[in-house]
Amino acid sequence: MTARSKYSSRVVSATPFKIGRVSVNSSDRLLPSLRPRKIIHIDMDAFYAAVEQRDFPELRGKPVVVGGAPNSRGVVATCSYEARVFGVRSAMPAAKAYRLCPEAVFIRPRFDVYRAVSAEIRAIFLDFTDQVEAVSLDEAYLDVTASPILQGSATRIAQEIKRRTSLRKSSVASGSPLNSPPPRGSLTTSSSPSSPPIATSPTGFA
Repeated sequence: MTARSKYSSRVVSATPFKIGRVSVNSSDRLLPSLRPRKIIHIDMDAFYAAVEQRDFPELRGKPVVVGGAPNSRGVVATCSYEARVFGVRSAMPAAKAYRLCPEAVFIRPRFDVYRAVSAEIRAIFLDFTDQVEAVSLDEAYLDVTASPILQGSATRIAQEIKRRTSLRKSSVASGSPLNSPPPRGSLTTSSSPSSPPIATSPTGFA
């Protein structure tokens, strides 16, 4: 299963050095009270669309728009990378998205599924720290300052989270595949319908 939802992992700290998209503090020898906090920012890009492409193989490689029907006043909640090539963006009116990309598949959101997947991902975060602040279903901040996991390295923790989430689920991380076949012990999702919840057909829509 191959999805292209991206997982942005960012560590926020004072006087950082950068390793790719991850920044970590270089002052490990300071007293604990003087060390800046190590915060990992998790941002799952194109989350809803990536879940749909994972659950419905026929959607993979196609422009997918999750949100309102193109012949309604609805808006785009999110869209796949294939749709973004045509200029489709989140919060755009669905009618405009259809004009930009008439071949796109418009999908009604399945928030119960997205919530379930988000909860599974959050369970992985809790393996590393109990200091997790969820901003939304697809975004969170993890304070790993006191985490003993992986010698307390925020960079290594971020990389391990990216590895574990990319193996299954509904992805997270810059370039983490969302549609990979789940190995033993990987995330699973609730059962899904046999066909995607296609939004109202735009027949006659101009």
